Amino acid sequence: MKGNDGWADPSWAASDAPHAQLHARKRRAGPAQAAGTDADADSGVADGATVMAVYSQDASVGFACHDAEGCCLSVGQVQDDARNSFPNLQLLKQQLSPQLIIACGRAPQPLIDALRYNEDGDVPYTVRLVAVAEFSLEAARAKLLLLEVYNNSAPEPSPGDCPAQGQNAGNRSKLGRMVQLNSIVNMENTEMVRACGALLSLLFQGQHGPLGVLYLRELKMENLLRIDNGTLEALQVFHTERHPVAAGRGGDREGLSLFGVMNRTRTRPGARLLRQWFVQPVLSISEITARLDTLSVLTSGANAGLLPQLQKALSQVRDLPPVLLRLRTASASERDFQALYHTTSAFLQVQALCQQFTELEYHSSVLHKMATVNAEPLSYVASLVGHVIDFEVSCAQGRSCVRTGVHPPLDSLRQCYVTLDDILAQLVADDCAALGVADLHGVYYPQLGFLIALPASPDLTVEMPLAFLFRTEQFSYYKSSNCRTLDETIGDIVTQINDEEARVIRELTECVLQHEAALLGGAPLLAELDVLASLAAACAEFDYARPVVTADNVVRLRAARHPLKALAVDTFIPNDVEISPGASVKIVTGPNLSGKSVYLKQVGLIVFMAHVGLFVPAEAATIGVCDAIYTRIRTRECASEPLSTFMKDCSQVVKMLRDCTERSLLLIDEFGKGTDPDSGVALLCGVVQHLAEASEHPKALVSTHFLEALDFIDDRPPIEVLAMDFVLEPSSAPSADEDGVVFLYRAVRRAAGTVRRSYAYHCARLAGVPDTVVRRAAVVERLLRDGVPVRRLAGGCSEPDEQEQQEDARYGLDRRLLTLVATFLDFDCERGDVDELRRRIAEAQ
Repeated sequence: MKGNDGWADPSWAASDAPHAQLHARKRRAGPAQAAGTDADADSGVADGATVMAVYSQDASVGFACHDAEGCCLSVGQVQDDARNSFPNLQLLKQQLSPQLIIACGRAPQPLIDALRYNEDGDVPYTVRLVAVAEFSLEAARAKLLLLEVYNNSAPEPSPGDCPAQGQNAGNRSKLGRMVQLNSIVNMENTEMVRACGALLSLLFQGQHGPLGVLYLRELKMENLLRIDNGTLEALQVFHTERHPVAAGRGGDREGLSLFGVMNRTRTRPGARLLRQWFVQPVLSISEITARLDTLSVLTSGANAGLLPQLQKALSQVRDLPPVLLRLRTASASERDFQALYHTTSAFLQVQALCQQFTELEYHSSVLHKMATVNAEPLSYVASLVGHVIDFEVSCAQGRSCVRTGVHPPLDSLRQCYVTLDDILAQLVADDCAALGVADLHGVYYPQLGFLIALPASPDLTVEMPLAFLFRTEQFSYYKSSNCRTLDETIGDIVTQINDEEARVIRELTECVLQHEAALLGGAPLLAELDVLASLAAACAEFDYARPVVTADNVVRLRAARHPLKALAVDTFIPNDVEISPGASVKIVTGPNLSGKSVYLKQVGLIVFMAHVGLFVPAEAATIGVCDAIYTRIRTRECASEPLSTFMKDCSQVVKMLRDCTERSLLLIDEFGKGTDPDSGVALLCGVVQHLAEASEHPKALVSTHFLEALDFIDDRPPIEVLAMDFVLEPSSAPSADEDGVVFLYRAVRRAAGTVRRSYAYHCARLAGVPDTVVRRAAVVERLLRDGVPVRRLAGGCSEPDEQEQQEDARYGLDRRLLTLVATFLDFDCERGDVDELRRRIAEAQ
């Protein structure tokens, strides 16, 4: 087709076209691929070579890299985007520069391509595909246990030396080595463990003796906040819930989590990008500031009416990369063209809305990019697809149909097909007259052409010779001379229409692919804008404030709130937070149920949100860039590991103490509760002392109900003791073991040793524990504290015995005396109300 439609000739495919480069790239990759997957290749590894193994499952990519010169095994696991050519994997290859990469033979082709090629499309990496059995999880764990693992405090060996003995060589037991591995790396990252197993299998081949002692380290990725899955789960950044259905097994959905609350995205690419932002918080202040700038513009009062319009326009955006991939392979359906049309049209609407936003002086904002990007290629694609494809007819017929008036030859063929009934009627009239048969039908079948049909009767005779074709139960089909004339003049009309329509669709596809670069460049802008519009809508709804992200090592929050707890209660009490180098270790005490854990988690979540580039739930916030967030909040049980709950808690603490820097944030909640109280208090004090005496003090929040630990902690910089405030209400029950507690949920500065009770019985009563159980527990506690022998409680006896009654009476008297003393001490002799004093004395008596 030629003319003013702007369609190119089918010979448009020049070597500089994007898809032509891709095909040429794949052709060049042939020899390298054959060499990389040769089963007869030498299984050994050249001396001094850096070897990397990669294993991927869903969006998680585990890797292990062995540096022979440094005798070091670097491992880790990251979340990556297969649709974006695995950017984190590309960063890893740049950092590690492996000479050989090991991958699973069943790995998807996009992963193999990402391993083989760098971002420029060259082939600098040799990839070897191995059997899936090499990535066995159990075998990998067994191989890791064979290593003599050094921790980070071991002396560095000289290049080329592999020491035969290590400081931990004495840990020969399986349990000891498992504990040591868990303290260095997260063994729950199964993709990482599988990659280690495959790498060790290759390294062990050809070894006549032991492989040598390796230094095992978890690799940090630059410009990303270091945060593992356990921390994300403990802070409830993600929370998956199982949703069963009446028919079928159901599926997993996002429950009450930070991601679920903030996810207001309207597109699938936007939802994927938002999850990636949450999994990979950044450390670049410029990148964080750019996101905050965009949120400031979107939530500005002057632009309040544009945000809903923007999200409505974004809801028409579809996932373009799969559509373009099907266009390349000529397998696109009518839905793909419809998605392409809606997305390009939505891009133009979004650009028009972005140009209406004020405060676009933030030139790093995605709004500025969207408002100024050249949209002519996308406008051309939208108008071209909308002009060519008849979407209403296409949806009805289930295939791509060309509009009438687009291609004149196609319109002529269609018009001829419309008049086909008249042509067949004339055929019947001519052949009836020639054959002298009244019962005759004219038909047209694609591929067969024009035919006449006569009743299938043995008595039927014809005077004119006919070419018999086939017979059914009712009719016999023949080809007459008039039929042959129609075949020559009109031809196979349906096939011609389909062929001509397919040619138009093919030329349309070629024209669209000429602008593939512009389409692929616009898709990330739409996804990023969808993410930022989603976050802006949530921040505006919850009244979040923009934080100040700085290079200073501080965390200052005014009236901070927990982003999830604040949604679950009617009234949430905010708290101020001040963590600075002079007071970097905060110890938070207070009664049970007073909000210690919530205080820790809200600080961790706000710091996390700032690194994502979000507004935060506070009136004001100044947050210094952190390099990692570590938590000892929640213990993740795993039946496959022979470790107790307390051992897992210790492994978490050991890992954070080893890897933390002055830029790290440590959240330790109730450490030591899994063992006997004396040992737990001692371990907790040791951890606090270690943090205080470290050369670089990390930012740490430590909560504990071990109130006696405060007697052994020196409350001076960098340590500061906070307590969750509360007030007491005298109980009206004469046998109550303790006063009623009203929690104020405020963290206040308090000297060490001033909080002396956890008020566990109050929490027990709130939880529904029977009063007889609480009363008996209080008696036993007082007897043990006073050194009085405790008599066994008679079986089935629920009434208090004589000893309990005596203890209750004495405790009640002591409590009333203390109340009287406190009443006199609180009375202001100069300005106090004497009548009020008398009333309170009467109540105390």
